[in-house]
Amino acid sequence: MAHAIHERLDAMHARAADVLDQAIRDHQPWVAHLGRRPADPAAGRSWQQAALAVAAYRDAWNVTADTPFGDPANAVQRADATRIQGLLARTRVGTDTPTSRTPSSVSAL
Repeated sequence: MAHAIHERLDAMHARAADVLDQAIRDHQPWVAHLGRRPADPAAGRSWQQAALAVAAYRDAWNVTADTPFGDPANAVQRADATRIQGLLARTRVGTDTPTSRTPSSVSAL
């Protein structure tokens, strides 16, 4: 069973990486809201993890908006968006990268 779980996690990670890579190649507007990947290796890895979380969120919730989180439709989606927004904020601590704008429905939580 553990093997199956790891396979599923690997597949989900690969899907998020594909979504993010395609968004970067296509210059999709939501990616610009994430700021630039930091040059520092550790900060760059943190940014990558946060960007992958946003890509997975967008894929799971079928978000097509130009902003990272769109307009969350329900409490579960808002909670997911809020968690990932926190992850993004932590990746920006100590950088000069501006934070992305959060939909008012998410920031109101």
